Amino acid sequence: MFRLVKSIRKYWTPSILTVFFMICEAALETIVPYITANLVNSLRTGVVDMDYLWKTGALLGGIALASLFCGGMGGYTASMASTGFAKNVRGDMMRKIQTF
Repeated sequence: MFRLVKSIRKYWTPSILTVFFMICEAALETIVPYITANLVNSLRTGVVDMDYLWKTGALLGGIALASLFCGGMGGYTASMASTGFAKNVRGDMMRKIQTF
């Protein structure tokens, strides 16, 4: 298993960026219910402050867009890292087989 780590070679950067983007996406998706709960709790008083409502809606929209961006970039970097890793493993196997 640990012998395969050397096959990552120049694909370390996409591998680490994938982890970073996935953590960011998970953190942003975790924040949304708390903001929504605060919005619902503020509306229970019966007085609707439209300025707060619009600001919170814009904040939730921004968080959703940032989460979408992180998810897309995470998928992109994961595909780059996995295809590069597979290419390196195939090359290493072929070189090893040729020595038999």
